[in-house]
Amino acid sequence: MKISCRAPLTRCRYVVVVFLLIAATTAASGGREPRVSKVSSIPAKWDNAHVLLDVCPNGLALLVSRGQPGEAGSFDLWDLDRGKPAFTVTVAASDEHKSIISSLSDCVFRCLDGGKRVVALQPPELVMMEAQRPQDVRWALPSRDFLGPPLLLMSRSRGAGYIIQAGLAVSPSGDLLAAAYNMGKKPSIFLYTADLKRLVRTWELSQLVLVQDICWSPDGKRLAVLYSGEVDAKGNYVGDNPHFHPLGIPDVEVLDPQSGERQLRFFSGDREAKVAFSPDGTRLFTISLRDQSTSLRGDIRIFSASNGKLLKKITSGRFHLHNNFALSPDGRLIVADASGRPPWLPWLQGMLRYGEGAYYNKTARFVVLDVKTGRVVFEHHEVTPGPPDVMHPVVFAFTPDSRRLLVDPNFANCGLGEHVDVYSIDDRR
Repeated sequence: MKISCRAPLTRCRYVVVVFLLIAATTAASGGREPRVSKVSSIPAKWDNAHVLLDVCPNGLALLVSRGQPGEAGSFDLWDLDRGKPAFTVTVAASDEHKSIISSLSDCVFRCLDGGKRVVALQPPELVMMEAQRPQDVRWALPSRDFLGPPLLLMSRSRGAGYIIQAGLAVSPSGDLLAAAYNMGKKPSIFLYTADLKRLVRTWELSQLVLVQDICWSPDGKRLAVLYSGEVDAKGNYVGDNPHFHPLGIPDVEVLDPQSGERQLRFFSGDREAKVAFSPDGTRLFTISLRDQSTSLRGDIRIFSASNGKLLKKITSGRFHLHNNFALSPDGRLIVADASGRPPWLPWLQGMLRYGEGAYYNKTARFVVLDVKTGRVVFEHHEVTPGPPDVMHPVVFAFTPDSRRLLVDPNFANCGLGEHVDVYSIDDRR
């Protein structure tokens, strides 16, 4: 639209102000937003739970395949540039080794040395597998105390045992493993050398409340511990109610891994699913723990890593952000699970496609957000098999250069069309 110089002065000022606001907004966001586009899809073999386990520091993706009944399971180290496995770790056929693959819901996997080794936390044991010597499986049991049952939290309403998975994190230098156990007399953390040959130190945590997640700071000098927000201070499970409100007890701690001393402790304000440091180590990110079918809102919360002060909340309009997220290594983007129960028409389409069991369908949705502005820069959803009223989160991983994003919709062990999608991130901002 052409603006005449003879227009009233107030109009000209208005146009100038609007132009300056647009320019300022563009500058504040660092220029144009990144372009996210799908570039490939990695098919999964029959009968998997979540397929994407980790991304190695060299960019290889750690995937798992259980294969047909009677076949040996394997780990693929997938080369994203070549579109095929760089090498494969085949799990030996003995019963105890098969259990590593068959018990994915109880395991956490990490790759070391560019994928040459794979470590799994299969409580109560840590298991190390080597790519070149698949028959050489190393096991580490923390102590005799861990031969007993795991910690159980008794639900007041259901009277049933409730167990939260333990956590496993590799130090930034790759030389230490931190394993959090919800087993024994109290939740504990064990530090091992990366080859599992030496237990460096161990300490019991300060609360009976079970550990939900752990992570290292980028400099390797701090450990963040997220406690379960679904239990009270006495260890009673109180998370049954879909309208559950957090009890206000501190659920985030920052510890010194050398001594186990607490450096910081605060309450996040919600029940949280995951914790992560920002790449510069100054902030802590958490995300709400939610059933996909709940009406409760979910969000991402950002705290100061020095004093625990809430700095920002990120929400996503009508979508609930919950259960899982990943922060890009450059700190600019965050991808989050925004899944939910599908609307009526996709649910009917799922019934026609998958049969009677499709009432378990969920809308596996994820959003990519700008960390500074909180704006959604990309969104994708698909109807997948999987109960909407339990936590089967979408699984994410960025490559170390922040140029690719891997997404596993997590078909909840249904074995129908499971896959891992690869997205390119054009981030010339």
